[in-house]
Amino acid sequence: MANSIVTFYYEYYLTSFILGVLYITTMIHWNKLYRTSVVKMIDIIFALSSIISVTFRDSKHFTYANLWYKTVMLFVTMFVFNECLLYYRLSKSPINKEPIYYTSVYIHTFFLHIVANGMCIICVIGTNEFSESNLIQK
Repeated sequence: MANSIVTFYYEYYLTSFILGVLYITTMIHWNKLYRTSVVKMIDIIFALSSIISVTFRDSKHFTYANLWYKTVMLFVTMFVFNECLLYYRLSKSPINKEPIYYTSVYIHTFFLHIVANGMCIICVIGTNEFSESNLIQK
């Protein structure tokens, strides 16, 4: 939700809307997980929309655009790695699956929520607060 507020404050209105809806769908989805559900599909659509919006629309204004692009590569790579690891470990350990799911959730939360959102906030604030024109005015 912080991402939505920060992007709204700095007038990235479309991204702010997408991130606000993503926050709501994520909370609903993670409240009661289903392997397939309408809420999960909507959550995935808004997650992808947020990545696309920031990467192809907003980042061209970022002072730290290269940092954002590297972060996108990192969290997409970690998402694929995490999914492969999850399915591999589940196929090898059919008895006690709970620790496997917890590990997957922790990796997902760290890379796709904390790192991605944190870097988006850093790029948006860094672009607007530490730009050369803003530093000269202050």
